[in-house]
Amino acid sequence: MSSLRDAITVQVFSGRPREAATARASEAGQTQPPPAVVGGRFCVEWSEPLGTGGFARVFRGRDIETWRPVAVKILEETPGMERASVRRHFMQEARILEALPHRHIVRVLDAGEEVDRPAWIALERLEGWRVGHWHRGCHDGSGS
Repeated sequence: MSSLRDAITVQVFSGRPREAATARASEAGQTQPPPAVVGGRFCVEWSEPLGTGGFARVFRGRDIETWRPVAVKILEETPGMERASVRRHFMQEARILEALPHRHIVRVLDAGEEVDRPAWIALERLEGWRVGHWHRGCHDGSGS
C-alpha cells in the first residue's frame, strides 16, 4: 500500500458492501455500480441510500482526508437518457448549491465527473429526521 488512503479504501470497500452494490446495479440494469471512491477523496458506504430521486441516489460516505461524514450524490445514468444533457444539469445543480451559502442548505464539498463513471456531488451530511418523515408527522391533518 502506498498511502493511508489506499489502505482505507481496501478496508472499507473490499467484500460484501461492494458486492451488494454490484448486485443492486445489475438488478437495476446498470452496467457499472457507482464507484467506491469518488474524487480520490470520498468513500461511498454501500448501505441503503439516504435518498433517491429521478436521476440520482444519495449514499452515506466519509471524507478520507478529514474522516468526517458526508453524503455522496451519484448520478444514475440509464440507457436512452441524453447523457451529456443530464450530466450538464447535474453539475449545474452542484454549482448552484455552492453559490447558495445558507444555514438551511447543505454545503457542497466537491463535485466531479470522471471518464466512464457517474457524475457525483459530495455534500455535508446532517443527521436527523428526513424531510418526508417530518412533513408527515407535523402535517398529518391532526392539527397538532
